[in-house]
Amino acid sequence: MPLLLIASGIWANTVGGKRVLGFGVIWWSIATILTHVDAKLGLPYLLVVRAFMGVGEGVAMPSMNNILSKRVHVQERSRSLTLVYSGMYLGSVTGLTIFSTG
Repeated sequence: MPLLLIASGIWANTVGGKRVLGFGVIWWSIATILTHVDAKLGLPYLLVVRAFMGVGEGVAMPSMNNILSKRVHVQERSRSLTLVYSGMYLGSVTGLTIFSTG
């Protein structure tokens, strides 16, 4: 995972965080769609697709850091990063709480 973060950070600096984040969203969306199909095929297929999903999600943080570093004033960067990362975790907790079964 750390190698992916380093590589995607370099990639975001080279081509732009917006493009890398867009790639990541498309990549993990396709993996999410395929999860249902692969779960029926068996555990090895499911694990491979979940690894692909991790690759797509792994580019999110470096590309968000790249975007914020270019669009947010230096004095506001810590606050913006705090809001972005808190929002990611708050969204997960809220979604799991609302949509959990049982």
